[in-house]
Amino acid sequence: MVNTVVQDEEGYIWIATINGLQRFDGNRFITFQHREGNEKSIPNNNIATLLLDSKNNLWVLSAFGEIGIFDKKRFIYTPSSIKVKDENILRSAKFLFEDTDGNLMLLLSPHELVTYKKSTNEFSSANNFISFPKNWKVWSVFADKVNKNFWIAADSGIAVFNAATKKLSYPGQNLEGFHAIDDLSKIRYASQLRLDSRNRIWFITWSVVTGEGPYVYCYDPFRRRMMIDKLSLYSFVPSYHETNTIFQQRSGKLWLYGLPFLAEFDEKTKQFLAVPNQYLHEQSVNFERINTLFEDREDNIWLSTSDNGIFVFNPSAQLFKNVQHINRFTNVPGHEAVMSFVETDNRQLLVGVWGEGIYRYDQNMNTLPVAIEGLGEKNGYSAWDMIRMSNGEIWMGLQGGMILVYDQQKAIAKIYTPPSIEGRTIRQVVEDKHGNVWLGTHSIGLFKWSGSATDKKFEDRVTQITSIPRTLITRLLVDSSGYLWVCTIVDGIYKIDTKTDNVIEHITSKDTVTKRLIDNSVADVMEYDDSTMLIVSNGLNIYNTKRNFITHISTDNGLPTPYIMCMEKDRDGKLWLGMINGLCRLDLEKRNFSYYDRTDGIRNDKFKVGASYLMKDGRLLFGTTNDFLVFDPEQVRSTHAPPNVAITDIKLGATSLSVDSIQNLPELKLRYDDKSITIDFASLSYLKKNKLTFYYKMDGVDKDWIQSDMSQRAIYTYLPTGSYTFIVRAQNVDGSFSKEITALKLKMNPPFWKTWWFLGLLIIAFVVFLYWLDQQRMNRIRATESIRTRIATSLTEDMTNSISSINISSELAKTKVDKDVERTKEYISQISDTSNRMVQAMYDMVWSIHPDNDTMQHTIDRMKMFASEMESAHDTDIVFDVAKSVSKLELDMEHRYELLSVFKEAIMNASRHADARHIQVMLQCKKRLLRMSIEDDGKGFDPEAVVMGRGINEMRRRTSAINATLKIKSYINTGTIIKVELKV
Repeated sequence: MVNTVVQDEEGYIWIATINGLQRFDGNRFITFQHREGNEKSIPNNNIATLLLDSKNNLWVLSAFGEIGIFDKKRFIYTPSSIKVKDENILRSAKFLFEDTDGNLMLLLSPHELVTYKKSTNEFSSANNFISFPKNWKVWSVFADKVNKNFWIAADSGIAVFNAATKKLSYPGQNLEGFHAIDDLSKIRYASQLRLDSRNRIWFITWSVVTGEGPYVYCYDPFRRRMMIDKLSLYSFVPSYHETNTIFQQRSGKLWLYGLPFLAEFDEKTKQFLAVPNQYLHEQSVNFERINTLFEDREDNIWLSTSDNGIFVFNPSAQLFKNVQHINRFTNVPGHEAVMSFVETDNRQLLVGVWGEGIYRYDQNMNTLPVAIEGLGEKNGYSAWDMIRMSNGEIWMGLQGGMILVYDQQKAIAKIYTPPSIEGRTIRQVVEDKHGNVWLGTHSIGLFKWSGSATDKKFEDRVTQITSIPRTLITRLLVDSSGYLWVCTIVDGIYKIDTKTDNVIEHITSKDTVTKRLIDNSVADVMEYDDSTMLIVSNGLNIYNTKRNFITHISTDNGLPTPYIMCMEKDRDGKLWLGMINGLCRLDLEKRNFSYYDRTDGIRNDKFKVGASYLMKDGRLLFGTTNDFLVFDPEQVRSTHAPPNVAITDIKLGATSLSVDSIQNLPELKLRYDDKSITIDFASLSYLKKNKLTFYYKMDGVDKDWIQSDMSQRAIYTYLPTGSYTFIVRAQNVDGSFSKEITALKLKMNPPFWKTWWFLGLLIIAFVVFLYWLDQQRMNRIRATESIRTRIATSLTEDMTNSISSINISSELAKTKVDKDVERTKEYISQISDTSNRMVQAMYDMVWSIHPDNDTMQHTIDRMKMFASEMESAHDTDIVFDVAKSVSKLELDMEHRYELLSVFKEAIMNASRHADARHIQVMLQCKKRLLRMSIEDDGKGFDPEAVVMGRGINEMRRRTSAINATLKIKSYINTGTIIKVELKV
């Protein structure tokens, strides 16, 4: 059930139905419905009317009185309010209209008129500037956009409101002297009022009191008289009916419609001509009620019906006309096939119908009397073929082996029955250049009527050509060189020399590859030019007679179907093929195909074998199973370039994007994981005669243009990273393309790990890493040099001190050697001790530097080895308590060396000087803090009273060098505790 149809500025068709709002692009529909909880969806699915205002806003009005603007780009609904005196009237008949000043008004007939105010976004009577007479029930208001008056039709008559003067004129108060007000003063119960382009006033009356009506009126204000006065439609709508407002096309043609009728107004007779409302064929209209009529920008009329969807037709573009004869025996439309045509000298047309006789038509295809003496008006002859002879006679091949010869000058026909034809049907008749007539029969082959055998009777001049098999002859043709071409049903095609009657060429499907037919059943033949013969046999065979070469056109090359029944060439050289179910136009040079069938207005598209004809004025005729088709190829030809193609939808996966928003962008940017993109396109043209073919290409992906199928959709499932341009264009049947190519730019962004900035960051990071490695290397070198420097300095200091001590002790020993032996021994002992210490220091230094000892575990092992040596030299027991975490520590050479030196100094002090018997060594690491504790039970000392000797000072120096802390606690006769703490 469709209530209204409108077309927006871009060309989309918008349809109001009882089940939602729809957009149609000529190829597919998009449906918009109410969604619970979605405030941006339409408020109700039952859409009563649509209006596209002067600002291109699409107003949507529901049957329940909800109104608002639907954004055609973003598909978002914005509501407006309606303020009325009684909410119940919102369900009454509603008429939404706009005047020339852009004022939007809603008539809730017959109760209230409300006007829209943008600042409040509200329809209200408070915004009205039109006034009505008190207590009038207004049924319709028409805004005259020429004179800017408002014509009002009500139960009390007709009134006019002048928006400029703010004056209201009506019967009894004609303030501005409108003649129509006075002349129509007696009218009551008026409705459906509108003015046509001639300023005539059309309206309907229907009394709610007496029930009289509906009556149609048309008032001519210039002549001040009724052109149509109280017209009842019962003459062609015998049942109950209701009328809607008269509808006028831009061409001026008027239509009246409603329940259940559609009628065209004839300006000549001033009568309405009803359009049959019944199902006759696929192109007929059948409906219960027409709700509205709408004319789009291509002059198509859209009929919105209450029960059967939408019908679309174009009165000005009915290019094909099927002419059906009236059977003279039954006076009803004929049901038999039309088989033959011929034009007479007076430009009339004779048509042969199987089993129903011969008919005559004028140039407008109006039926005329046959008017042929010897034939009769009610004749039942089956004329299979008709031909105008060189002497002006018209010969016809009839069923039953008869030949009809029609003398046009005398208007007399004679029928001959040659006995040699044995009563078989004569299907084909053709005259050669020598005055002979060749006859093709239904089942016994080819015959010749000799034009030179004047000494014989007409019937006896017919002889059989025995070189042609006794079979069905489908077509005969004499070419420009005088040769006769004979098409057979089972044995290919023959070429005969009409001088000698000899067969000079026989072509079948079994000939050589370069010269053979698709099939042996030949339906038709045509001489296309002086070197090309076209032969129909399960497709089209193109025979180049000069090169002796045959090429084929079949369904593989674009032919809609292989079953061609007949063919004709128009004045432009285009080939028209009558098929078993449709009509095909073929541009032989460009190999462009155009297909026409019932959807193009051809009522019957089942054509008959050999039943085609080219009229002198260029029109073509094709016989069908029950009528014949007539059309002008010039009118079918596209005279204009096809419209530019519009991109109607873009989908990423299953998600539609806003086409309008995308087209405003420089390019559509896609993510690397947007692998599937679908692009829909359409011409936004709804006229079938345009017959467009769409071609698209994705630059950067497709090498050539791709012809779209009927879906008019391009799908790309994978696009590599890069920039692309999708282009699409349309081509009409004449090969003309759209003036502009529609383009959409896309960019497939790479994943972030392939972007330039990420690669740049990687390069920078790599450079920074290399720099860091170099810095680390340099730091290690500097650290090594620093360690070496400190080691060298320490070693130098130790050696200097030791050598100085040795030097001093040796000098003292020399002075005491003769005088004080004991003291000399003491000095020698100091020299020995100092040299041992120096040797140990040098050994430890060398040991620490060696790479094989570059772990903490090796340092612990070295400590234990030294402890064993001290245990052997002194009566001392040394016990180690080493945590596992300490062995895994990674300390540099300097830290290990200094730590080892502090350890050895503490052990030697405890063993040699403190006379300790037990020494406890603990190594622990907690929270990145290394603790070394050496506790002995020696004699101890008073840290405050005793001057620190060389060993303790050495320990302090070494712990300070590695930023460690040294704590010494000693008690006399109790022992000493030395603790070292180092952050690791």
